[in-house]
Amino acid sequence: MKIHADSSSLKIPLCFIITGILEMAAFFIAAILLLPDLPVTAPRTPYGWGLTHLFVLGWASMIAMGAVYQLVPVVLNQSLFSQKMGMFHYAIYLISHAGLIFGFFFFHPRWIAVFGTLLFLAILLFVLNIGITLLRARQWNPVTLHAGSALVYLILAAFSGMFMGFDFILGKLGVSHDQLLYTHIWLGVAGWFGNLIIGFSYKLLPMFSISHSHPVQWQNRTLFLFNLAVAGGALSNLTGIGLWSRFSIMLLAVAFCLYVYALHQIRQSGIKKNPGAGILFTLRVNLLAALCLLGIAVCSFFVSQPAFFILTIWTGLWGWVFLTIIGYLSKIVPFLWWTFQYGNQVGKNKVPLLSEMIQEQKLKRALHVAGFAFLTTVPGMVTSSAFLFQAGFLLFSLSSLYAISIIGNVFTFRSKEEKACV
Repeated sequence: MKIHADSSSLKIPLCFIITGILEMAAFFIAAILLLPDLPVTAPRTPYGWGLTHLFVLGWASMIAMGAVYQLVPVVLNQSLFSQKMGMFHYAIYLISHAGLIFGFFFFHPRWIAVFGTLLFLAILLFVLNIGITLLRARQWNPVTLHAGSALVYLILAAFSGMFMGFDFILGKLGVSHDQLLYTHIWLGVAGWFGNLIIGFSYKLLPMFSISHSHPVQWQNRTLFLFNLAVAGGALSNLTGIGLWSRFSIMLLAVAFCLYVYALHQIRQSGIKKNPGAGILFTLRVNLLAALCLLGIAVCSFFVSQPAFFILTIWTGLWGWVFLTIIGYLSKIVPFLWWTFQYGNQVGKNKVPLLSEMIQEQKLKRALHVAGFAFLTTVPGMVTSSAFLFQAGFLLFSLSSLYAISIIGNVFTFRSKEEKACV
């Protein structure tokens, strides 16, 4: 694997990841302050919409885009199509998503429409930059195909979101707002985040487990079934055919089980049995998420669509996307910062080990508390218990803030030699 020690190639992912970490902290602080007003069900208030988009656009997508800018060139062993386009994308995305979030918080429809359009243009720049990089390399495998699929769903999610923004102003576009919203969520959560996490898991887990000879047939089957489920779920909600949505969730659950099995194969062939606390945590999250998704898929045939859909999104977005991202981030951030700080010193000076840059045991405890706290929010949602939900979410917020502070401390790391020079 080629390490890109050139500081210019690391500037873009660092900008996205550092900004994402700061916005994640802002999200949880705001959520704690607004905790008494947080709904147990779907967010239907300006504050709820603002917080949701602060999480999705400010934390999750910022981190995801930073990871894409770092990992796609590594996977392809090829430079990014345009560094300048990447920095321009960062600037436009930062302005547009911040404006959109404030538009939701203060429920200013024109802000939502204007900044939503600007956000669409920023995402288009990202898709073009990464898309051209993938097409020029012509290296098609489960990792790159999942990444390419994620780009397609991202642009569709952005377009549907922009369409909803104009619907706020005009209110006569001829499409059910709820149907469009559910389609938007399918495209964004399952299509964009799902494909990206699954694809990059096939790269990150072998990297940190030192696994070079694992089968890929189950990865290919997961790719097909997962994207079939996402496309079916999005179309069923757009057309209002609820039964298709239920079958799509069932198909999604099957695909997810295949994904978990593919990860198991990678682990079995790995030389390193302890890839790190964050990676081991994500493997447990994946297994639990597969079981939850199977249960939700079965229950979806016996409960009303809004109820099972909201629970599915909550479980997927917080129980899988968030916990998986933060687990992987605990390895990506030290690797990225080590490369940026010490990559050009290898072979010349003594450099620290990656394991020295993060407090693994503290991180392990924080992640497991966050996972437990999330589980307590689920019965709160099912029973509509505001006390149980808010108590669980408070613990979830505090433990997540602690975990991200441990990861963020990597940027302040100084080796023993550096401290001795002071």
